[in-house]
Amino acid sequence: MPITPPLSCADARCGFVLTPCVRMTLVLASDSCIFGLTGSVGGEAERQYIEKTYQAVPYEVPQFLKTCDATTKEDATNLGVVIKERFSEKIHEVVQAARQYHTDVPVLIITRGAEKDELPKVVRALLEALTSDPRERMRNRERMRATGEFHKLCRLTKMGMASFAASPPPSTGASLASSPIKSSPSIAPSIGRATSVGQAIELADTIELDEHTELRTQLKSPPLAPNWRSAPIATPNWRSAPTLTSVTALCPRIQLLQERDEHGRSMIDEANTIIDQATKRCYSENREPYFRVTVTDWFGGRGHDFDCLSEHANAHGGMLVICTSIPDAREWAQWKGRTARQDRPGQYLVVLCAEDEPFCNEPGLAESMRKLPPDQIIEALLKRKDAVTAAALSSFEAQQARGAWQNELCERYFKRHPRRADTVWPSIVARKTDMKLRDLLQVPFESGAKMKEAALERLQVEIQGPPGHWGWAPDDVFGIEPKRQQMAVVFLIDRTYEQFLQAVVDAVVKVFDKYIVEDDLVGYYGLGFSEIFAVQPKGVGEQAAKLRDQIVNSVQKGGEPHVYSSIKKCLDKLLEVDKSYSKWLVVLTDTVDFECFNAKGINDNMSPVRALTAVNSLIQEMQEMRGLHLVIIDAHGIANFNAKHTMWPTWSKMSQRLTDDVGDSNVGLNIEATNVSEIDEAFERVAGAMTGGAAG
Repeated sequence: MPITPPLSCADARCGFVLTPCVRMTLVLASDSCIFGLTGSVGGEAERQYIEKTYQAVPYEVPQFLKTCDATTKEDATNLGVVIKERFSEKIHEVVQAARQYHTDVPVLIITRGAEKDELPKVVRALLEALTSDPRERMRNRERMRATGEFHKLCRLTKMGMASFAASPPPSTGASLASSPIKSSPSIAPSIGRATSVGQAIELADTIELDEHTELRTQLKSPPLAPNWRSAPIATPNWRSAPTLTSVTALCPRIQLLQERDEHGRSMIDEANTIIDQATKRCYSENREPYFRVTVTDWFGGRGHDFDCLSEHANAHGGMLVICTSIPDAREWAQWKGRTARQDRPGQYLVVLCAEDEPFCNEPGLAESMRKLPPDQIIEALLKRKDAVTAAALSSFEAQQARGAWQNELCERYFKRHPRRADTVWPSIVARKTDMKLRDLLQVPFESGAKMKEAALERLQVEIQGPPGHWGWAPDDVFGIEPKRQQMAVVFLIDRTYEQFLQAVVDAVVKVFDKYIVEDDLVGYYGLGFSEIFAVQPKGVGEQAAKLRDQIVNSVQKGGEPHVYSSIKKCLDKLLEVDKSYSKWLVVLTDTVDFECFNAKGINDNMSPVRALTAVNSLIQEMQEMRGLHLVIIDAHGIANFNAKHTMWPTWSKMSQRLTDDVGDSNVGLNIEATNVSEIDEAFERVAGAMTGGAAG
């Protein structure tokens, strides 16, 4: 498929660029054959999508070990699905499981990352649980608080980073009170008076430092020495603290695996080292064996080879993956695939929370799920995710279908109007039609049939639409944009010049037929406020036919060139309309206003002042309105009025001011029609703006 300028130019020269996903779909769909390999096709919705869009035939290649005689491949063992009531209980459950298993097997915790600051909170709780020395835990806690490391970790996690910054505090005293603890105001002075761990316990009986543990519990953990109670509180050497501290520096049993570092740089190369370390057996200073606990987000859940070669770990069930959510089927296959790799065993545990989706929005769902076996819980949650994926794909299919119509339009247009790839856009030769193409592409047509009709009428380009197997007939409504707001549309036209009146009436009829629906309000007036019909519902049947006939039969000269007073009366009519309507005033005029002349109808030196006064009054009234769309179609280039008249600069300037200063809550659009054929194009632009397309 040749890529046309609208698709390939990053600067969107014709105002239209397909999204990368839609563009790639169209390119791939044009190929006669595609062959691909993937580790996970996805759920049922995704399978149906690729079969429908590409007529693909998925084939599942069996795992190698399942093709060998006398060899079995065991799936990872499901250790259970735990649904806790509160988020804090969920964190506690995850940490306790990691603490229990990490002495025998590697542990990978796949968190939701920055959502609810889950990854930082898991890390903080792990630091508490996996640091055996109560004094070291106290120092870690103090360091995290004093330097704000926890909050920095939260910020970096939201950026997908792998470590967190730690800056020295502003002062370096000899007690805990010397650092700026940011919890309860009573903590610092109270604990600051303590000179030993025992005294700190007595002073901290009722002080809760965070949602996981109290200082008393922390300090009374199993001591390492019999005289621990009288041991002095050691103060960290803040001056020697590095400005960048990894979690491993605080506790060697914990490591982070994320996509980027604190500077936004890719950590892919470093990730290989982290992954290798994740499955290696380590020893503490007391020669106690353990495996690192690797904490990650969705980045660490796919595509990484955690190769657990330890016989001890495999004898205890293999690497443990702890998941804090159930993703879609594609991701779930990846997450489970981080363990039980090759011919080795593996195990996984899912820890969820009733305060998270989908449980928080469905009372009783968590309780009913708890009664099901673990595998059934996972299957039920995957089906829910699949339904969400199906809805998203349905929306994407609509964008894809409209994109196919737009792409075909561009292809056929540029075949009719060829040019070099580096030709300036719009081109000098085809400037007029290039601009028509741009305007057409900016209208969000509700169906392929409407786009086909517009392309043929405005560009003489015939398009057929996407392949039939996509399931999108020309009359099918895309449904991409929400239903537009009801409109109240007032047409105010210049009927004083007969030469272009027929073209104006034809253009109004077209907008009335195609773009104004039965629930909209419509009014039709001539300059001098000659009323053809007042603002009323378009309706259906006889009502709509009656209004249409009145428009068709309005090709009669009448009215007066009183632009500003006529606009004022139309604005007053729109002010009477309910606020739920989007208000449109479409004015076609040559901008000539005789009311700015003196009482005798003569142009004098005060005429510009009168025009300015009238326009200022209109601007003030419009700026007090909300939801007004003012469109002025300037036809002065067509009108047969004295080209040397001294008021032309003023009239032109006032016309532009009206649309420029319409107000922040309103929209102004000024379109120039220099010949009769451009009147229809101007009204088409108005129609595009009404349907949500960019009009500029």
